[in-house]
Amino acid sequence: MVARGWGWVHANPEQAVDKLVAAYPEIDAGWEKKTIPLVLKLSFDDNTKKDGWGTFDPASIESQIALLDQIGQYPNGRPKAEDIYTTEILELSAAERPKLGAPAA
Repeated sequence: MVARGWGWVHANPEQAVDKLVAAYPEIDAGWEKKTIPLVLKLSFDDNTKKDGWGTFDPASIESQIALLDQIGQYPNGRPKAEDIYTTEILELSAAERPKLGAPAA
């Protein structure tokens, strides 16, 4: 259901915002609609087009860990990347996740 939902949001972003605001009236529809292009760009790219929504590059996790380590955020020692993430759900849901790239501007 989530995968189909993201496919619908990808194809119907303005209507998705309308549904979101209907469920949560405190959200500013105008602001949300202005940010649609940015949110879609952050959520869908060449990787999601090839490997499906939710895909990420494990190297990006490692670079984030390195940055946080550099600024002293791990007083008990730097964690190993493989200890803080898993791709298991992505592997199990590979056939169901939409393969969508960034929408045309």
